[in-house]
Amino acid sequence: MAYASLKFVIGLKDEQELILTNHLDFFLAQVDRDALVSQPFDYQRNIDYTLLKKSDYLTLMQYKLSKTAYHPTLAGFLGIAANASMNSWAFFSDQYPWYRTTNWGLSLQIPIWSSGSRKYAVDQARLNVEKTKVTDEKMRVGLELQVETARKDFSNAYAIYLNQKKGFDIALKIYTKTLTKYRQGISSSTDLNQRYSQFLAANNNYMQSIFLVLSQKTRLNKLLEQF
Repeated sequence: MAYASLKFVIGLKDEQELILTNHLDFFLAQVDRDALVSQPFDYQRNIDYTLLKKSDYLTLMQYKLSKTAYHPTLAGFLGIAANASMNSWAFFSDQYPWYRTTNWGLSLQIPIWSSGSRKYAVDQARLNVEKTKVTDEKMRVGLELQVETARKDFSNAYAIYLNQKKGFDIALKIYTKTLTKYRQGISSSTDLNQRYSQFLAANNNYMQSIFLVLSQKTRLNKLLEQF
């Protein structure tokens, strides 16, 4: 089921073969607690914040566009034409005159009254710009809080991992010694079964702590990712 879930997540078909090439030790070796905890966080380089700023820019441009409804519009035009009348095809000959005409003009439109719709559109656009400022601050505070929380959760998970690793090593040593004594006839099967159960519990706790620390590492890395 775990293999099937992994195939689904990475987009492999069920009949495709999946071979894991790395062990847990490989991923644990890449966990650098001090580097992750001390890595600086720049919210302005966060991908989510960057996308928000692009949306803010579009909102600001919409506001500026709405204000142009109050601006007068000045337009100009210029036209030049030439006419000739001949009894035969000689339009490219210099013997016959061409009569040229030129016209030009200006058009000025000044908005005076729009039944309040223009003012409403501008006020709404201005309100949207003010909303972006609140949204920006909310995201900045939220991102910093998420990063700080993720740092603490990762540090706690790492501390639990170290403790569980020590417990696993101790449980393994005790079980190994008990197994040796049992083979030599010094220890009983009841004692061996008890030590083996303790070893399995320590192993389960150790595996869970590994999963937790890798999950928290991935979460923190995602927040600290910068473009």
